[in-house]
Amino acid sequence: MRLKVLSEDELIQEALNGSEAHLNVLISMYEPFIMDHISKQIKNYQDLLDLRQHICSKIATQISLRNYVHQDKFSNWASTIIKSEINNFFRQKKKSIALHYFSSDVLDEFTDEYLIAAEDQIPQTSNLLHYVEQLSQEQALVIKLKCFKDMTFREISELIGESINTVMGRYRYGIERIREMIER
Repeated sequence: MRLKVLSEDELIQEALNGSEAHLNVLISMYEPFIMDHISKQIKNYQDLLDLRQHICSKIATQISLRNYVHQDKFSNWASTIIKSEINNFFRQKKKSIALHYFSSDVLDEFTDEYLIAAEDQIPQTSNLLHYVEQLSQEQALVIKLKCFKDMTFREISELIGESINTVMGRYRYGIERIREMIER
């Protein structure tokens, strides 16, 4: 029995026609390409493997739904999906960090010592957390991390993936808004 070696275009066409075997070969062929793209931005090996699996699944789904137009270059089309999924990964990670710090379980852990740590920046008040919660999510997160978790601006910057200047600006504007609310 002779095996016919198919070109990339033939593999793509067969995959678009519904051949699962050809689709698997195509995905396997592009796996090093996918891993290379991911590994440039994701350093955690477990996250890298999870993201690889998610991207391969997404590419397979898009092909099976016939969302690939064969006139496009496949590697460019796959790169677009890879970049999109990496961005989604970072967005989700950032969101989960924020949700953790906004969850009621974490807020319940705050005691008077956390409030006293913020005394130099904000007049002490029993409603401090109430004022912080009225800020934008970004400002509130920075203030909670700085005042209640005693993190440095650099640590906050690294944690949420924003520049240190952005973090300091959010903190400063958040403090100003809280002062305005207290004065009212």
